[in-house]
Amino acid sequence: MCPEQTFSNASLPVNTVTQPVEDLTGNLWKKLRQKIRSFAAYSIAIDEITDINDTTQLAIFIRGVDDSFDVSEELLDTVPMTGAQSGNEIFLRVEKSLKKFSIEWSKLVSVASTGTPTMVDANSGLVTKLRARAASCCKGADIKSVRCIIHPEWLCAQKLRMGHVMDVVVDSVNCICSRGLNHGDFTTLLYELDSQYGSLLYNTALKWLGRGLVLRRFFESLEEIDLFMSSRGKHVPQLSSRDWILDLAFLVDMTMHLNTLDASLQGHSQIVTQMYDFIRAFLAKLCLWETHLARNNLAHFPTLRSVSQSESDGLNYIPKIVELKVEFQKRLSDFKAWENELTLFSSPFSAQIDSVREELQMEVIDLQCNTVLRTKYDKVGVPDFYKHLWSSYPKYRNHCAKMLSMFSSTHICEQLFSIMKLSKKEPQ
Repeated sequence: MCPEQTFSNASLPVNTVTQPVEDLTGNLWKKLRQKIRSFAAYSIAIDEITDINDTTQLAIFIRGVDDSFDVSEELLDTVPMTGAQSGNEIFLRVEKSLKKFSIEWSKLVSVASTGTPTMVDANSGLVTKLRARAASCCKGADIKSVRCIIHPEWLCAQKLRMGHVMDVVVDSVNCICSRGLNHGDFTTLLYELDSQYGSLLYNTALKWLGRGLVLRRFFESLEEIDLFMSSRGKHVPQLSSRDWILDLAFLVDMTMHLNTLDASLQGHSQIVTQMYDFIRAFLAKLCLWETHLARNNLAHFPTLRSVSQSESDGLNYIPKIVELKVEFQKRLSDFKAWENELTLFSSPFSAQIDSVREELQMEVIDLQCNTVLRTKYDKVGVPDFYKHLWSSYPKYRNHCAKMLSMFSSTHICEQLFSIMKLSKKEPQ
């Protein structure tokens, strides 16, 4: 600011730097509190994960909608978890965080979580505790539970039961990477592994397999990998086994399908009704694949088709498709109890009045007969339409604010932890 002057001999008070930082932090907290007070409805997303330092962290995000139908998503708090990690322990930490910002329990609409027993157990889970707390503050409060529908690596490990494939892939890749091989036929494979995952390969056996692209790269380099492993005295019989290769091919196709769905669910500020549509569509695809595989039609499994030599190869994978169907149907059961509420939000002009709650029926009838608003709805669609919804529909406006406030998944929490892990890896 003053190049003609020097300040080398200046003596600065100790709090010269710390005081502005404290002021900035205080201002951010003040602004967040002000924003939260403006919410007509809000929801929270909660996830716990072990970071790179083996510390379990609880992330709490809040998503709120104000009277103008402006949507805000903010990180509310991060809490280190120590000791017992029961539903009650998590509840006490969440309650403390909500109290810190003086958040009204009566406006809490839903909780998005990973769906673990700690979160959703009917007797002692976090959601049960939150429902009881909200009911004690507001008569008729009914907090909805949204279980994050998909974690590809978890589905592959627990539902597809393809550990015999994953273990071989991980061991082989780690062996190649540890040898420093970075030339010839492995350049493309290692580029994918190094650029996207780096040392993560050595820290987890499953996480990176959530990316179907890398698994596909392994399949495409299978012959070269087999030769390399044999040349180093580490013969892996599975790499030349027809049955194992078929399983690998099926897993390649399935992870690609799952990751396409996962990418659809990760959009910023997605509406819960969009997620519901994506999941219903994927469930319909699973039904289609089950039918196709029964006829050995591998049209939607191109990798498997490239190595299939028998008309019965597809039949072997029907039980795995059925297992996924059961899991998706279970997760979708959360929505069945309030499917009519979702439809009323996403398609108000085609909703059946008999399916609408009685306290909303008169306003919905008036809305459906309003040609001006119908024209606006056709023009701008959901959710922008609700910014134009007249104040003469107060009950329906409140209903829509609640639906719009809901998190569709816990991906926002996972993104935070990914950033935290990456920042901790950066050289200091």
